[in-house]
Amino acid sequence: MLIRQILLTFMRYDSRQVLPVHERKYMHLLRPVLDYIETNIAAKPDLGIASKMVNMSYYHFTKCFKEMMGMTFVDYANFNKIKMAERLLLTEDLSIEQVGEQIGMNNMGHFYKTFKRYNSCSPKQFRSKMKIWTRS
Repeated sequence: MLIRQILLTFMRYDSRQVLPVHERKYMHLLRPVLDYIETNIAAKPDLGIASKMVNMSYYHFTKCFKEMMGMTFVDYANFNKIKMAERLLLTEDLSIEQVGEQIGMNNMGHFYKTFKRYNSCSPKQFRSKMKIWTRS
């Protein structure tokens, strides 16, 4: 998962244009969409709005997004939500329910399931493991 995050970050901020041109084909178009996802992370980023931002049809946008990012629009949004939840769990004194609300996942069952998919543990277990790890 960490490797995937590093690769996504590298692809997004390839200012020196290290990646081959065919891999960066739509990257300049996706930058505003990626910013849109980050700024609307607590709300549900809308795929229709994102496709209109880049002047593409819904179908073509979903195909291009998955090709460039290696995951679907929804998966990318959820990935960013979980990364934000991880930061909140480690840096803020919030309950797990409050963290879920902060990232726009009010349904705790969905939050736990999504969190576990990316971290192989619950938010509570994650917080406990990381606190133990940082003390060592």
